[in-house]
Amino acid sequence: GRALQQLLTKPYEGCAFPKVRKLTFDLITDLSYNKGGEDLPPDAEANILAFAQRIKEMAPRVSKVYLSIPCKNGDSATGSDEHMRFLLSNLSSLTHMTLLTTGCEQLVTCPGLVPVCKLTCIDIDIRDNTSPVMQLARLCAPTLQTINIRVDDEVDTSGLIRDTDDGEYVKYPCVRSLAMQFGGIVVSQRFTFKGAVPFPNLRRLVLNSDYPFSDDVLFRGNAANLEYLKLQLTAGAVSCFTHHNVFTSTSHPKLYYVNIHLPPSHSPDQFVEATSCLQFGLGIAPGASVRRIVGYEWADKAIPQNTSLLGRYGNIQYLSIPNTSLSLWTVITLIKSLPLLSDLHTGPPPVVLGPPGVKEENLPKYVQATYAPIKKRFRCWYISRGQYTRQLATSVLLLTLICPSFTHAAAVDGTNQKRFIEAIEWQLAMPEFEEYARRLRLQFYGNIKKIK
Repeated sequence: GRALQQLLTKPYEGCAFPKVRKLTFDLITDLSYNKGGEDLPPDAEANILAFAQRIKEMAPRVSKVYLSIPCKNGDSATGSDEHMRFLLSNLSSLTHMTLLTTGCEQLVTCPGLVPVCKLTCIDIDIRDNTSPVMQLARLCAPTLQTINIRVDDEVDTSGLIRDTDDGEYVKYPCVRSLAMQFGGIVVSQRFTFKGAVPFPNLRRLVLNSDYPFSDDVLFRGNAANLEYLKLQLTAGAVSCFTHHNVFTSTSHPKLYYVNIHLPPSHSPDQFVEATSCLQFGLGIAPGASVRRIVGYEWADKAIPQNTSLLGRYGNIQYLSIPNTSLSLWTVITLIKSLPLLSDLHTGPPPVVLGPPGVKEENLPKYVQATYAPIKKRFRCWYISRGQYTRQLATSVLLLTLICPSFTHAAAVDGTNQKRFIEAIEWQLAMPEFEEYARRLRLQFYGNIKKIK
């Protein structure tokens, strides 16, 4: 009521915003609509109707509405479910409606709400009980375009695929983007969904936790459409995908972005599993132009051993291995193995730069004699967490010597950019780089940049 009273009085009276396309409503948990003042009619529905009408007059071209329920832990809905339904029904003529909520389940599933409001996006954080959210998604299945669900505790995602009342499979014909993250055990990994094709038009799949099903249900019917994929790979997931032939050499022709998170590889047994996952991950969509590999501490040893495997994926243009310290020699191996590679993101080079038997002051002549020139498209090296700036600068300059197309180095994730530039300048003044200094400055030094 108070919001309506403000909209009907100055300075808002008669205001219109013809260029507004998006509105965000923060819906309070106490829906006491009759506290608006003496000038408002006592009937709550009349207040709601007037409020919705005023909004439409003020922003006649709005096409997107965001409904935010900023609940805190322990809050519950104390207002009228019927009033909530009535409000949303009077806003349902708008094209896109997104529900954003954190930890508040009662408002999400108030009776009669869903069939009226026609949600196109659900973006929800919940603590434990996922049943109401899965019910909300099922009821909105015909109109949903985006689903983002984050759960802190144990989760059962089977309700997203199958109706818990009648056992029927659910289909989401309009969903283009699905993202899920779980903090506990995924109960639905125990179930199979034979014949279900829930997301036939999915284009973007992001799983920030273990794969939540025991079969290929999320990948059915969308191989021709999927463009963006982020997966947590484990031995179990690899076994599942292999058993169901999810990723073949000719599947997923539009998949251009592949982001793979690998399991820890601190022990020998973990190293075997992580290497197996790495090999499987590299085999997903050979035509993908962007690949990101996270969590593989042994990549500096494994990549040189898998150059023939890397060579099969000649379309890679951007490769990210941000958590791994790669030596200059492994970076050179990558560039030579991937003809279209233009951008590489790695951890910092190790402290020891040269191969055995080669002194540091002889490295410029060594790389010139051994590797130059690398006639590829490689352009930019993004380097994370670089603590040893002198070694970092030396690696960058050596690569510049042998790769004419390499013109940019970017310090990211806390690397000290000022110290990095000072180290570059210092190394250029050293005797071993003296004869190359002018060319290196022209090719590279002026293009050093910082990425925020």
